[in-house]
Amino acid sequence: MAEGRLTLLKSDRRDELRRYVTQIRAKILKMEIDVTQSYLEGLIEAQAPLPYGAREFFASRLKRLGELAHMLSDGPEADGSAGELMQHMRAMLQMLLDRSPELEVFERDPNQRPLTRSRPPTPATAKVRGGAVTPPTTAPAAKQPLLPPVIKLEHRDDWGRVFLAKGSFDTVTQVCRIKGISMDNIATKMGVTRIALTLILNGQDPIARNMLDVLHKALNGNPQ
Repeated sequence: MAEGRLTLLKSDRRDELRRYVTQIRAKILKMEIDVTQSYLEGLIEAQAPLPYGAREFFASRLKRLGELAHMLSDGPEADGSAGELMQHMRAMLQMLLDRSPELEVFERDPNQRPLTRSRPPTPATAKVRGGAVTPPTTAPAAKQPLLPPVIKLEHRDDWGRVFLAKGSFDTVTQVCRIKGISMDNIATKMGVTRIALTLILNGQDPIARNMLDVLHKALNGNPQ
């Protein structure tokens, strides 16, 4: 975002401001890396059992670490320490992944017989009251909520990273129910896991701008 605005800026200070933005970006990356490193080291030292879903969470952090490695560059005084730090954090994430429990896979039993539901009682045909025939009363059918012509999730830009609004999970769940598609199908189109998609829709993890376009196309597309 800053780079796009600097391109349109008509000023002799453009190069100076670009260097300033680069310094800010480097400081933000260093803060994220420092916090992540402290968090991983604390988990390893605690030796506490990890909950279900931790494997998927650490997999998403490992993917984010790869994004940071592309954005982070060593300065002349760094002496290659950035690469060593990335390698150290990657080793810690892999150690936690190996300790994380795997989610059980539930498969359909081929010998299971489908459940049969009993039919609801049929209403009485008609009742005679005072010589007049009154038709049976039927409950009105529940109206299915209508979707807007174009589904667009609300989001915010936080220092160049896009976060969806917290109500996005409920919106996507409703769209999936009405269109007859699954959250797993959307996660597959985005190239992420179901757990990672849930974190994104709850506003806990950022989403890349190109992935936001893929998500909107999946929600607005024809399920057939």
